[in-house]
Amino acid sequence: MKRSLPAGRFWIDLFIVAFSLASISFLSSGFFNAADFAAWSGDPSALVSCFTSIGAGPCDGISKFPFAYLVNAYVVVGSEQRLALLNGLAILVPVLCLGWLSGWRMMLRGGSIYLMAIALSPLPGFYVRSGALEVQAGVVSGIYIACLSGVLFQGINSRSLFRIRVLLVVSGLLLPLYKDTIVLLVGLSVLVACLIKRFSFEHARKQLTVNGMAALVAYAALPVVVGIGLSLVYNILRYDSPLPVAYMNEAAQTTPTVARSFEFFLGSIMSPNGGVVVFWALPLSVAIFGWRLQAVRFQGMAAIVSGGAALLSCIAFARWWAPFGWDAWGDRLMIQPVLAILVALLMSLEPASKSVGGQGGVGSWFFAFPVLVASTYYAVIPYFNGRGEAFSQSLWSGPACTEMMHRLQTDAPAMGFSFWKTEDYYACARERMLHVPSTGVR
Repeated sequence: MKRSLPAGRFWIDLFIVAFSLASISFLSSGFFNAADFAAWSGDPSALVSCFTSIGAGPCDGISKFPFAYLVNAYVVVGSEQRLALLNGLAILVPVLCLGWLSGWRMMLRGGSIYLMAIALSPLPGFYVRSGALEVQAGVVSGIYIACLSGVLFQGINSRSLFRIRVLLVVSGLLLPLYKDTIVLLVGLSVLVACLIKRFSFEHARKQLTVNGMAALVAYAALPVVVGIGLSLVYNILRYDSPLPVAYMNEAAQTTPTVARSFEFFLGSIMSPNGGVVVFWALPLSVAIFGWRLQAVRFQGMAAIVSGGAALLSCIAFARWWAPFGWDAWGDRLMIQPVLAILVALLMSLEPASKSVGGQGGVGSWFFAFPVLVASTYYAVIPYFNGRGEAFSQSLWSGPACTEMMHRLQTDAPAMGFSFWKTEDYYACARERMLHVPSTGVR
């Protein structure tokens, strides 16, 4: 028998939802982080020109970005406001999915804390009104991981199973359309989780029947295959090849050395200028601690799968020439995998026996406190001098980046992609990672 939500808690949760949504909306106004918007917003017209032009061959005018960017370009039609609305709605989708799977009580209890965590993160200020689509990609990834983890590692009733399968199909189809490499990383993470779980004989017997495997393939794997197929067709249209030729050419000329990648990996995690720790410590802590107060708990396997995919993503991005995503507030490329963790935890929530409040040891909170202070500082600091000023200072923070910008204008046109393997660029990248954002007030 389901327990009813106490009237006092209902109104508190409703207030948190309203306050968080208002905060997200307010913080998302004003500054627009253009990112790659100019590059992909014209893809629909380029595609039309490709089909109407005389002659055969690849569509050179279309950008290198994946198929989901083309769909977004059709929807927003060059409008920053429509794109912001689309990104904002994407943030709400996991809350609605949780309500569909677990009822409105769980949606309020879990969703209110999730929205508060988002409101306290850098996402509203820099990535809702943004030409970067990592928020959408992170939501899709988190939904898929949560549903797949639920099917593999949890006992699910028939009513929830149907709804989870629907979400699996939709999110599985969309998953490779944002970034096809995420499929491989999620797959590897699932394999690791299976080894950690060490299926009991009873659980394995239920899951590995012929019918169970057929259902898993039909609802979890086949949609992903279809999504990959759409990506391959899109690549053939652009490059006369199923491979992402533009990205591969870029990688071939810019991939850093292993030593440099190790530096990028450490910077992606520890950088005071938006590494994973300072970017995400506050929102993730708010979510985890808030859910404990709400007497709900997330499934450990969802955390393992999403966390494993995030770690693998960080390693993979360290092999890219710009692990932070070049023009970005903080580590933009890690938004998708870490937001996926938050979404996966949200959608795996279930009632706990009781509210556990602040249990967990004073020592752990003592060691976490400096990190939370740094993360809070990072979330608040852009609003002192304005987000545009803070954004500019984070990118062009010192003499190394000033020199790199000069060389970018004089030498880079002749050097092409090889410029991104020069010491001038690496010096600027290191300077950015070591930059500590400030108000600029002396």
